[in-house]
Amino acid sequence: MAKESFTTLDRMQRADHDTLIRVEGKVDGIVTDVKDMKDGVNTKLLDHEARVKILEQQSHDFKTIWKFVVALATTIGTVLGFTLSLAANSLRLFRQ
Repeated sequence: MAKESFTTLDRMQRADHDTLIRVEGKVDGIVTDVKDMKDGVNTKLLDHEARVKILEQQSHDFKTIWKFVVALATTIGTVLGFTLSLAANSLRLFRQ
């Protein structure tokens, strides 16, 4: 009976050992998958950061150009308005 329980215990230990080996293999696979996912996420984040940086630069450039266009239009409008007012005043002088 002692020999029989020993072999039963031995079989249970072998079964447990085999199960642990399979679990260890699966856990190693999961660890590898998580590392791959992490690397993929990091790559995507870097890509998004680069794209956002480009968009921010374009936005800054647009704001700078827009300020220049508004300043130029204001200057042209002022000069044109002043010139037209001088022309109108000159025409009034010739009419009198």
